Amino acid sequence: MDEGFIGRDTARLASVDKGKRQKIIGVGNFDQRHFPVSLTNSIKDFNKATATTNTSQIGSYNVPVILVIKKNASTLKNSVEWLSEHSTSSGSEMVEQPMLLIDDEADNASINIKHGKDEVARINGQIRELLGLFRRSCYVGYTATPFANIFIDPDREDEVFKQDLFPRHFIIGLDAPTNYFGAHKVFVENRDQHVRHITDNLDTLPIGHRIDHQLEELPASLVAAVRTFLIARAIRNIRGQQGQHASMLVNASRFTGIQGKLRSRIADLVDTIRSAVVVDAGKGAGALNNPEIAALRDAWELEFAPLGHPTRPEIQDRLHEVLAAARWWR
Repeated sequence: MDEGFIGRDTARLASVDKGKRQKIIGVGNFDQRHFPVSLTNSIKDFNKATATTNTSQIGSYNVPVILVIKKNASTLKNSVEWLSEHSTSSGSEMVEQPMLLIDDEADNASINIKHGKDEVARINGQIRELLGLFRRSCYVGYTATPFANIFIDPDREDEVFKQDLFPRHFIIGLDAPTNYFGAHKVFVENRDQHVRHITDNLDTLPIGHRIDHQLEELPASLVAAVRTFLIARAIRNIRGQQGQHASMLVNASRFTGIQGKLRSRIADLVDTIRSAVVVDAGKGAGALNNPEIAALRDAWELEFAPLGHPTRPEIQDRLHEVLAAARWWR
């Protein structure tokens, strides 16, 4: 928002060092006559006291005013209260200035999940209350997964919060950018290139497993995938990409308990590989006498050897830093 709309670095503007000059960025480089005012910044969320010190009313500005806030009940409450106290016209409970509200991830928290109970979910009610403060307002819901939004009851109306957030005027699907790499390219366009069918999980973790399934060991294909990931990380480090993100997602169960067991067993596997690397990776070709390092060599030969570079010894030299940086989340 700083680059695309405000034109200034809001973190710098909010700095306690008031002697700092403002930093012009993005669209500010094209027009420095009229800068929008931001009542939030990239350091902290909306604060009633800070907003009040900037101006007494939204209407006192002759430029657009922008707030970027989280869908958090306390933050929304503060925003509604501040607007009610400082920006409504005398003799009126509504703000005269027009308002555009863009709801990012509009399927998350914004939906009234208490539909049918004659109640309104908290965040949903606060968004509707915020919209209701303005005589003129436009609500734009934006999400990649709009399935919940189209099931909002278009006729649903609450006496206090008024109409629900059903997309009243139109719904438009945006085309993916040309550089977008998503499910269609993976599972439809280039399925043979990106998808490998796993068949060795039937004994260890069948697709139809129950919540109390006993996970005795990892499927061999998952063990191979972990080894391949570690080698790929070493190759990226050799290419100078140590500072870039690298992650592996294992999503093999809908049950959090089973996912926790998978995490533990993968962590045990990585600890075993880490110990082998610490003890033997520095022994050159002799390191291959260690079965764990030999297994890494086999994974390299299967997946990466045809590329020619980097070589196996180069990768072996970088394994220690890869294993030292490995972290696991659940």
